[in-house]
Amino acid sequence: MEEPRVPVELAQGVAGHVPGGAARCYPNQANPVVVAVPETRDAIGAAIVAVIEGQPARDAAEKAQKAVAEIIKKTQ
Repeated sequence: MEEPRVPVELAQGVAGHVPGGAARCYPNQANPVVVAVPETRDAIGAAIVAVIEGQPARDAAEKAQKAVAEIIKKTQ
């Protein structure tokens, strides 16, 4: 089975908003490179646990997004 591909226009648009452009993205051109992997996993994991415990998914996701953005800002 072939992996789904990101449309070129979408990838170019996303890369234009990522510091360093496409060179800073994973091969799918949608996710920024993360240096602080354990910290990033912890932030995302905390959101997952929060939702499992009954907290609103949107709130947990927004909190994780802010945490990951701060981690990336501090480590790259």
